[in-house]
Amino acid sequence: MTDPRQLLGQGLALHRQGRLAEAEALYRQALEALPGAPEALNLLGALLAQQGGERLDEGIACLQQAVAAAPGRGDLRLNLANALRIA
Repeated sequence: MTDPRQLLGQGLALHRQGRLAEAEALYRQALEALPGAPEALNLLGALLAQQGGERLDEGIACLQQAVAAAPGRGDLRLNLANALRIA
């Protein structure tokens, strides 16, 4: 089994390259290994929100879960605020 941190790192690299479907798959794999992990929820939520449309609501839900799991992290709150601003 691949280390979830490696999955997130690989996913982030793909995300930055615009390879969103591949990045999403890796973020979801990381979440399967570490359910409720704030970083995985944050990255998946940001990716989904970035796509807008029907995916925006799912992205906001992921970002809300990330903030709930790590309420002291300002970066998570900022990503949630940005997604809510789009909505």
